[in-house]
Amino acid sequence: MADVPTVAEIEAALSGEMARLLGRDAAAIGRDLPLHQVGLDSLAFVSLLVFIERQYGLKLIETPLGADAFRSVAELALAIRGLI
Repeated sequence: MADVPTVAEIEAALSGEMARLLGRDAAAIGRDLPLHQVGLDSLAFVSLLVFIERQYGLKLIETPLGADAFRSVAELALAIRGLI
């Protein structure tokens, strides 16, 4: 069985993917910055969801993740860690 990533590792992966989608440096995406302020448009947001599903083997539609989980990178990473 593969090692389960830490919350910090998930945060780093999410920040890296958002940075890639936005053409920014990952360091510019703060862990507590509200995701609606990061600048993801709807297409980039869907791309992030696909990344999460593939990276962590989740089917997000089948999870209890709600809007609260998407408040920040830190909140999202913690929610993902609880699902894997």
